[in-house]
Amino acid sequence: MAKALTFKPSFDEVFKKIGLLINNPIERERLLLRGVLELKDLAAAYPRAGAWNRAPGTRGDNRWYQRNFGARWKRKDGTLGGKNNSQQLQKNWQIEIMKRDEFTASAFTEVTYAPFLLDDDKRVSWAAVHGWQSLTDIEAEYMDRFEELALDELDKAINDL
Repeated sequence: MAKALTFKPSFDEVFKKIGLLINNPIERERLLLRGVLELKDLAAAYPRAGAWNRAPGTRGDNRWYQRNFGARWKRKDGTLGGKNNSQQLQKNWQIEIMKRDEFTASAFTEVTYAPFLLDDDKRVSWAAVHGWQSLTDIEAEYMDRFEELALDELDKAINDL
């Protein structure tokens, strides 16, 4: 006579443990922190540098924007002009996690020219051509990744049951 191994899982107990994980503020904060750090890195990434970022520029006037420095130009005597006034968008992002009724995570920058590269309503005409993604594009791209992170955390919790 064949022997069978039988088990009867308690789905109520499994769902209870998953619910505890989902409703655990420490776990939710950890997941949000991981997610917002990844989102910040995605938003802070510069697109590929182009001819507009080095001499002689692309406008035909010997002017260009040098990353991490600022506007530059070549004078008639061959010397370079410009002032080191870059706010270094790539390095000036912050994160914030709010814990009121619901958890909210934000990545933000106070760099004054960021809206002209990233904001859908204020972008300059050449921002997309130079490879800058809008905040809406970055957010849409990241949502699938965040869902993946959340599901991975649930999978880990289920495996630990």
